[in-house]
Parts: sequence; C-alpha cells; structure tokens
Amino acid sequence: MALWCEFLTLWAGLSDPSFVAWLGTLANSPTILADTTEPSLISRIGSQVYIWGSVAVGLGLVIFVHELGHFLAAKLCGVKVEKFYVGFDVPLQLGPIKFPRTLGKFRYGETEYGLGILPLGGYVKMLGQDDDPRNMQAEAERIRGESVAGDEDDEPTEQVARQELDPRSYPAKSVGQRMLIISAGVIMNVITGVLFAAYAYGVLGVEYTPAVIGATSPGDPAYDAGIEPGGRVLAVDGDAPDPQMHFSRMTMKILTHGISDPDSPVSLELEYPEGTRTVELQTAVDPWNPSRRVVGISSPALARLGDKVFAEPETPASDVFTAADANADIVAINGNELKVNPLLDVTLNDQVAKYLLKNSDKPVTLSLRRKDSTELHDVTIAPRVMRTLGFAFSVGPIESLVHDGPAEKAGLKKGDRIVAVTGLDNLSAIDLPAQVAKLDGTVHLTVQRGEGEQVETLEFDVEPEAVNATLAPFDSPTGKIALYPLGLAYYPEPIVSQSAVDSLKPGDVISNVAVVWDGDTAPEALQDKMLRPFISRLEDGWDTKEQPMLTSLIRLIQKLPVDTKLRVIAERPPEKQVVDTTVKVIVGDSYWPDRGIVYAPVRFTRYAGSTGEALALGLREGKWKLTEVAQFLRLLVTGKVSRNQVGGPLKIADIAASQAEQGWSPLLLFLTMLSMNLAILNFLPIPALDGGHMVFLIAEAVMGRPVDEQLQMKLTMGGVLALLSLMVFVFANDILTWR
Repeated sequence: MALWCEFLTLWAGLSDPSFVAWLGTLANSPTILADTTEPSLISRIGSQVYIWGSVAVGLGLVIFVHELGHFLAAKLCGVKVEKFYVGFDVPLQLGPIKFPRTLGKFRYGETEYGLGILPLGGYVKMLGQDDDPRNMQAEAERIRGESVAGDEDDEPTEQVARQELDPRSYPAKSVGQRMLIISAGVIMNVITGVLFAAYAYGVLGVEYTPAVIGATSPGDPAYDAGIEPGGRVLAVDGDAPDPQMHFSRMTMKILTHGISDPDSPVSLELEYPEGTRTVELQTAVDPWNPSRRVVGISSPALARLGDKVFAEPETPASDVFTAADANADIVAINGNELKVNPLLDVTLNDQVAKYLLKNSDKPVTLSLRRKDSTELHDVTIAPRVMRTLGFAFSVGPIESLVHDGPAEKAGLKKGDRIVAVTGLDNLSAIDLPAQVAKLDGTVHLTVQRGEGEQVETLEFDVEPEAVNATLAPFDSPTGKIALYPLGLAYYPEPIVSQSAVDSLKPGDVISNVAVVWDGDTAPEALQDKMLRPFISRLEDGWDTKEQPMLTSLIRLIQKLPVDTKLRVIAERPPEKQVVDTTVKVIVGDSYWPDRGIVYAPVRFTRYAGSTGEALALGLREGKWKLTEVAQFLRLLVTGKVSRNQVGGPLKIADIAASQAEQGWSPLLLFLTMLSMNLAILNFLPIPALDGGHMVFLIAEAVMGRPVDEQLQMKLTMGGVLALLSLMVFVFANDILTWR
C-alpha cells in the first residue's frame, strides 16, 4: 500500500507552550552568550550534519515501520510482495538533467527493496494491487486466470471471483485478510509511536517544564481571577490530578477547550502550599494570534541566570554580568535570602522580580552562587533609566480589575479613568506603576466615570496589597499596563499627557510614529531576526491607535539608541490640526523596572522507574497525541482553526530539526506525535489512502461482492487528485509561512 500522507502534518500553533513568546523578541535577545567563542567551521558543519542526519533517520523510520506493517501482514496472509520502498521511485527530470529513480535498491527473494528518489512517503507493491489509477486495470488483468466453470445464470460469488485470481494476489485474499493488511501500517505506527515515547522516558529521560504558574498576564483571565505565581496546575477540566503535568500539555488542554467552546469556562485545579482549589476561567482571544485562546499563564523561571543567555544587551545587567555568572543561582537580594518554593523545591524568580519593581530607582545587590562554587559573589546592578520621546502617553480607562482585589473592593469599575493619584496629576501611563509601587499606606484615587455630559468625578481610597508579581507592568501580551498593588490594569492612550517637546502639547493625539535612520538601514544591533518585524513596522510607520501595539512601541523605544530620530504625526483638538514633527530618543528621568536579567527556565527530567512504568508513560503519551491530532482535525474541518496550521514536509523537517537540536528525547516525542498523526490521517476514508481501501472492503463485506472495479478506479482517481491538490497546498503553505 502506498503511504501518501507522510507529506502532511496537522502541526498546530496549538502546541506552542508559551503565550508570551513574542516577548522574546523585545526582552530576551540571545546576543550575550556564556561562551562567546565561535565554533569552528568544521564543528558547525558537523553539528548540522548530525542534526539533519538524525531528522532523516527519524522521519525515515516512521515511514519504514508503516510500510513494514503492510509488508509483514501481506507475507502472513501469503500475498506476493513485489516492491518495498521508502520514498517513491518516480522519474524526475530538471531540464536536460535526469535523476535516478532510486538512491539504491536490491532484490532479496521475490521482493525488490529500495530507497526512492522522492522522499514524500513510501509504498509496498503487492501482486494485484496498484494505487496508481492508470495501472489498476492492467494490474487486474495480470492476475486473472481461467474462469471456473459454472452455470451462466448463477450470480458471481466472492468465492468464485477469488478462484479466478492468482492465489498469491492481494485481491484473492478474504475480506478479513485484506482488512488486516490494510490496517497493519497504522497499527505499526501506533505501536512504534508508543515505543518511541517509552524509550525516551525509560532510557533517556524526558526534560519538561512543569505546569507551574510563572506569571499571570495583566488583563487576561488568570490575572483578573487573582491567581498568583508559584502555584502548580494539577488538572484541567476535571482530569485526574497529575503533579508532574507538563506545561505544554496544560497549554494544549486550555487552548483546545477555548477554541472548541469559547463561551464556556475552563476549570483548573491549582495547588499552593496552603492547599488546593479549583478556579474557572473564561478563555480570551490572543491579541497577537486571534486563532488562539489563552488564559494568561506563562511558564515559570528560576532565580537563576540563564545558561547561554543571561542578560539583554546594553542593559544594567549586561554591564555587570560576565561569562562566569552564567547559570549562577541568585541566593539573596540586598542581603535578604530568597525562599524556596516548597511545592517544587526550587527558588523561583518571582521574589526578585517583585523586589526590582518596587525598587526600580535604586541600585540592587544580588548575591550569586556560581556553578561549581560554594562561595557567594555579590553583583550590584544599577537602575535602568527609561528612554522616551520627550513626551508621555495618557492613562486610559481601567480595562481589568482583579476579582476581590483592592480596587474592586474600593468600588472602582471597568471604564473608570484615573486622573489623579495621591496628589499626582497629568499622569504618565508608563511612570504610574513605579509611582504607585512606592506609595505607602492608603492610595487616594480621583477617577472620571461616564461619557460626555454624564461624566462624574469620584474619589476612592484604596488599600494596596502586596502582590506576587513576576511580569513587569508593561510585559503583558494584551498591551495592558498593571498597577499591581491596586489590582487593576489599563491601556495607555496615544494622547499626550506631558511634553518636553515644543511642537507637541498635552491633549495632542499621536496617530503615527516612524523611525528615521541616519543611514539607509537600522544599526546592526537591531538586525536580530526576532526583532526585525517590529523594526520594519516602525520603519513603515507605527499606528499608535492599535492595541496592544502602543505598549509594544514603548517597549521598543527602550531598544533604540539615544538620539535616534522619529517622525511623529499628531492631531490637535478641537480644530484637528495636523502636527508633523521630528523627535529624538532621549534618556528620561524615570526608571524601567526590567534591568535586563534573563532567567533560566524551570526544567525537570522524568525517568521511568521500571520497564512497566516506561510503557505506561509511552501509552499515555501516545494516547495524548492521538487525542490532540483528532481534536485538531475536528477543529480544522469545522473551521475553528486556520488552514495555515496545516504543515507539509518543510514544516515537518523544520520542527524535527528544532527538536533534534534539543536532543534525542524531544525528537522521539516528536516522532510519537508524527506517528499518531500519520495513523489518523492515513486512515481517513479517502480513496488511495488506507482508510479509503478499508471503506471499499467494508462495502464488499456488506454486499457480499467486491465494489465495481470501474467505480473503484474513478473514486481512486478522485482521491489521488485530491491528495495531489493537498500536496500543492501544503508545499505552498510551508513556503509562505516559512520563518
């Protein structure tokens, strides 16, 4: 049987484990490495050969075991197997250049074994069976012998029909035998998929990020529910509690629930040192990818510097950290020893982040314990002065309130606009979080409520609470800015609240900002491929009215060199006068809470304690992957996910290479997913696929005679054309979405 579907994978954006991946483009630039020595050319080539060799072996193995299933079942049933190929041995020609049909072949017994030139699948060619509709008629004639004598008026029976055929041909076998041969490929894929995962858990160990709340994103459901960092997610939607749940598994469950039923809440069972509780969260649309649904939970990080990347370039952290500090543990901050999370027995970075936020204008001393050392090493990190354009953006209406938080208790509502805070007015959307963090005792808020002539000014006294915040106030993918001690979040508005630029006045509405380079292109430091899309947007003109783009612009300004010129277009009410001016990036008098520290992620490794446990974990992994593929296929068919999430050979190879770079365990788990993907897709009821053949066999079993050959050929031709069209689509999709 031909394996047509190896070129297709339903690799969804569903499996991206971090809803804040975009922050890596602006916050965690992989520029400063612990080891700054360049590997030799030979070393780099050798590494790539090893990676792609691993990918080729892995993908080839998935195809091989599928065809091996057909081969063994055919031999068991006495069918003559004429060919066994991984890859298709088709004639290929590029202009005058003709390529060989095979990369190698040999004959053993009655079967020819080989590697085809086209690596898009594989096939087993049996006597009397050919998936090419052009050859089906000739193949059918080739296996027919003399008819068995009988009454001319008798109806043909399955037995008589089989007696006319070569006894070693595929069509001569019983329906049950042919069903076994057809299904053996996907059965082998399921079995080997389980074994891939079992080997990874039992022999190599599987490294994973635990389902622990590293941070909640201001403005997202988890933040609004008051969920604090440091807790462990035990179960999603009533599943059996799993203290070793993977963060990616949790993300997948939340995402598929949100896409399948966006109107119903997803339930999470959370564990904290003080006990467990269950919360229900309504999923929200990811502002950066509307096809995704999120609750605003990001993965945890350790109070430890990154191994290879430990500081953002041109930040206070990069000024003081050296290669010797890579992977060093942060033991204390300003002499205060950090506490270990009792659930995980590790120290998380939430204590450091909270301290830096509250003391953003002060030098902070970190006590580090470097790897391979028991001695403490103190490093003092200076404050990070904020870069601005010489004017400040206004505070927008309240968009988010923490349930039962200080602001909600005080009576504030969504839509209220904060106009003054404990004597401060003409507020800056960016300065306000640091200003509020420094206030002691009761915070007095003046807000405006209502629209137009119905606006009323109200006064509130809010008792701030200590909040275990990990994300900086501006780091939310939603673009909302958090006042953590008050339990609220708002959007910045593109309205000038303060200005040191003569050409701009408070009240001006900024509509567009575009960078003007002194040279033709951006400085080399801004050419990072992850940062490039944001720089391109700024070069084309940044629309400040889009959310969450305005907050992203403010973050991007922190990356621009001082004195970088930007063209600003604004509108001045009430006459709507257009203001077109040029400003420069300057060093302001406020402080950015993020000092450029890059933390190491929390990663555990799970080893199976026995062969039985390894098989159990392999079965669990296989079941998960089968379920995920089936769920995604259902969502794709019902139009709930984009067809752009369907990938072909380029995407498969890209993902496989990415996993291979991380080691054999990630690659084996990817092959488990691919095996289950292949098992489901190849058994879809499409003629030319195994599932289509099974439909014909079921019909034959019900009717008592084979489906008409001409009808089979026509349906198979239609299936082949559909698959070829799908092949063209996924190839094009791979090219268009290639990163």
